Amino acid sequence: MSTLAELIADHFDPDPDVTTAAVFAAAGVPQKWRDMFYQVVRDECRRSARTVVRRHERGVDDADQFDTPGATLATTPLSLTPLVCHIDSVTVFLADRMFCGLDHGYIDKGDATAAQWEARAAFLGSLAAGITKTMDECITVAKHLRDTGADNLSALELVSA
Repeated sequence: MSTLAELIADHFDPDPDVTTAAVFAAAGVPQKWRDMFYQVVRDECRRSARTVVRRHERGVDDADQFDTPGATLATTPLSLTPLVCHIDSVTVFLADRMFCGLDHGYIDKGDATAAQWEARAAFLGSLAAGITKTMDECITVAKHLRDTGADNLSALELVSA
């Protein structure tokens, strides 16, 4: 039997809802348990995805692995003067590294192709879409609380899905 971390790594998607559904399907979790443990597993999927991104942003050399012990940081010698490229109002430090999604991985900005820049934009877009979705959910819940006059969701009579 696989651990939750292994299932998440095997079925990773930037959207934690997609990963959660794939993990439940792969593990053969019955629907009654899916309902009960959905938020816990989703939170772990989101945490794992954020861990991958944070490791890539820090320059961990094996950041495609989840919580790998002994990973080392990629370092840039201090004696190197960063080369800069100015494109319109954008300044790019060519020696900086960036994560371009799981298909393209981590690369120096100066070496990135157009496809890798587009993959980075798509990856960041998926993160922004998740944040936007969560913001919309918060606004919907706040509006509902105001419309019903309830202090919080616990004060409402909830109906099971």
